[in-house]
Amino acid sequence: MSAMLQIQTLSDGSTPSYSQQVNLSGTDYVLTLNWNTYGQLWTLNLDTSDGVSIVAGRTVVPNLDLLECVPLTSLRPPGPLFVWQAQGEPRRPGLNDLGIGASHGLFYWDPRP
Repeated sequence: MSAMLQIQTLSDGSTPSYSQQVNLSGTDYVLTLNWNTYGQLWTLNLDTSDGVSIVAGRTVVPNLDLLECVPLTSLRPPGPLFVWQAQGEPRRPGLNDLGIGASHGLFYWDPRP
């Protein structure tokens, strides 16, 4: 059965750059989120657990697969990774807007049966 997973992120603005291990479709990855003060936006990096870069510096925007620019290979997770905005006109999440209970959430759709 396919499943939607919300990825826990820090949304209080106290840590504008951090990495965490996430398991997507049964494989461990390192997810890094960086707040760009000048651009007022989050960027995302996703690496294998061995440090091989899958995507780097991807601007976090709602309603877009953040992995769509990456060819489907054995390194990339098979499902989409995206930000969902709970309400209002779509906008990039601010420093305090990304996380469980915040206006924007980071989700992964696991396509495995």
